Amino acid sequence: MIRWAIMALLAALPNAASAQGVHREGDWMLVCDNNAACTITGAPSAEVLPGYPRVVVSIRRENRRQAPMLVRTRLVDEAGNQHPLAHTINHFSLSIGPDSAPLFTMQADPASGPLGDDYAPEQSAAMVDAMADHQPAFVRSGFGAFASMPVGDLARLVQRMDEAQYLVPLRQDPNDIGIRQERFGYELFPREQVDSTVAHPVFDRVCEGTDYSHARGYALDHTTVPTLFVHLTCGPRTFLYIWTPSAGGDPSPLDLPREVLANWSAMEASFSTDEGSLTITDHPPGRTDCGVRSHFGWVDGEGFVLLTQWTMPRCRAIQPADWPVSFNEPSWTVR
Repeated sequence: MIRWAIMALLAALPNAASAQGVHREGDWMLVCDNNAACTITGAPSAEVLPGYPRVVVSIRRENRRQAPMLVRTRLVDEAGNQHPLAHTINHFSLSIGPDSAPLFTMQADPASGPLGDDYAPEQSAAMVDAMADHQPAFVRSGFGAFASMPVGDLARLVQRMDEAQYLVPLRQDPNDIGIRQERFGYELFPREQVDSTVAHPVFDRVCEGTDYSHARGYALDHTTVPTLFVHLTCGPRTFLYIWTPSAGGDPSPLDLPREVLANWSAMEASFSTDEGSLTITDHPPGRTDCGVRSHFGWVDGEGFVLLTQWTMPRCRAIQPADWPVSFNEPSWTVR
């Protein structure tokens, strides 16, 4: 039921392409965005090796001619945070069982960063082939199992990725000089915070007499008395408003082009004054490892425009930094 609800959610996004959707095979999940850039994310259950690291695997391919598959791996603990004991699976062996013979050894010398290890295209291709053909379940050290790997029919999801990208016209190479000279569709500008606290009787009523921790106002339009975006927090609850004080009206709840499942009732929001952009994460109460994260930019004359959206329909200790992109608007820049 959740799967079909998520597919309906993705289909409702602006400019949705027929390639969009969510597909699962065991621990693996395929998400394609509106441009048919696709990501396969894999994360094993923490119960496979309790107390041991898990390997989160991301396989991404753009919808461009001869675009390579790119693999990223990240060792995480049971909560989905970077594992403190090791940060790479390089020089470890992969196997089907915790003590079985190794299938192959990771000796790719990846580029390591805060989000994990990134592998070169030729190394990524070999890894995808090995994981799809053999479905290794464990990372082995010389003393047995060291970490768990995602398992499932990865080959089927790779096939689905091929089919999804076939449905959508190829995007031009962004390195093409004609694309680089093309004018961006949306221009974002830095915005100013008006005050640390913005007061209004509406905010008092919403917070039901509870002192709100803050109601920060941000100037959106470049005018003497601008339209304000107001970020209101009272206790654990967050509310977003649009208010034009010079118009004499009350603040209005912010209406954004986003849809979330009914049980994703918790929300966090942050506003970047450097970009004039708003990021909202909708998720189930008490969970931050699944949900939808949406990034909006304020465009003068149009309001908030959806720029990027990440989705994670399954709660398996995968933090937002590892969520796949389900919508992407590439034609924007910051001035």
